[in-house]
Amino acid sequence: MRRRLPPLLALLCLATAPLAAQDPMARAFDLERRGSYAQAAEVYRGILKQNPTEVAALLGLERALTPMNRLTEILPEVRAAIAANPGSGAIYGVGLRAYAQADLLDSIPGLVDKWGKVTPGDETPYREWAAAALARRDRTTAKRAYLLGRERIGKPDVLAPELAQLAVIEEDWPTATREWSTAVRKLPGYRSSALAMFSQAKPDARPAILRGLEKESGSEPARLLVDLRARWGDPAGAYEAMMRTLPGGAAQQIEVLQGFLEQLRSEASPAYQLVQARTMEALAERWNNAAQKSRFRLDAAKAYAAAGATADARRMLRMLAEDPATGPAAAAGASATLVDLLVKEGKPGEAAAELERLRPQLPVDDFSACAATSPRAGRRRASSRTRRSSSWPTAAWRRWRCAAASASTPGT
Repeated sequence: MRRRLPPLLALLCLATAPLAAQDPMARAFDLERRGSYAQAAEVYRGILKQNPTEVAALLGLERALTPMNRLTEILPEVRAAIAANPGSGAIYGVGLRAYAQADLLDSIPGLVDKWGKVTPGDETPYREWAAAALARRDRTTAKRAYLLGRERIGKPDVLAPELAQLAVIEEDWPTATREWSTAVRKLPGYRSSALAMFSQAKPDARPAILRGLEKESGSEPARLLVDLRARWGDPAGAYEAMMRTLPGGAAQQIEVLQGFLEQLRSEASPAYQLVQARTMEALAERWNNAAQKSRFRLDAAKAYAAAGATADARRMLRMLAEDPATGPAAAAGASATLVDLLVKEGKPGEAAAELERLRPQLPVDDFSACAATSPRAGRRRASSRTRRSSSWPTAAWRRWRCAAASASTPGT
């Protein structure tokens, strides 16, 4: 008859059995996760003694030694790994970082040479070398590493973002302009990084940057030029540059124009409001949807008026009021806004004539609704009496007030 273990002893056996049978890599990683870096390092070393080419163990040893500031102790394992498996790029990366930590700077170029031969066409060896140099604030060596990588890989756009950032740090704006242009041509997603870096340029450096971008080819450097002009106080120049380089399709043009419009809205000066108006007018011209077209025309008219370009505001409002595709409410609103603009300009006679001219386009229902409210509108104090005292005919005044009231009434 078998004797059964006491329950507590059985539980202890079950708890300790997995630890005895645990995989060394898993055990080392668990120790590392718990912060027992010295113990983890010993387990990783034991694995590497058995198999010097175990890259995961080498990387684990690097992770365990780094928090203890003992990375230089990994050099024997690195040399053994390279000797056993000289074709593994990951091993060279660990070695480069260890050499840099140990201040064995003269050994790094030779290691990079070997690494580059193992992984031809890969930028990583040169980027890692430069990163190690920049950690010591050695920009000269970092630039040497980047340029050597470009030379050996044989492509003019290799490491362009890195060279561009280095040029910004050194305030070498011609080089920064050239390299950022190369970077955004290769990958347009770098545009936001380029804008952020160029924002560090002092005002006296900006004209040279803009001139440099004007000489670059391609749509992406051109977009960079537009964005920088808009940010640096030249919205009109930005608009002209953008319109010269718009893409072919209407959908793509709308996307570019809307992005530009959002950027302009961060400023409220008349110069920016005027360009906002021009951009919204350009958007209206490209929309086929009648509601969108009407909305952008009305917004353009308001922006023109805010910028003091009242002639352009009137032009937009007339286009909106006379367009058969414009909805009744939008047409009434445009008419009322146009007449109101003329009144504010001190042109009551023109306002009356404009209202009479636009009257056929205004829906009859709007005027019917106004007729019911006109007595109330006629009893307006202050501003109403002041306006009626002008030379503007009373009947025309009442009709304009009706149109304005109907345009602001919900559901019209």
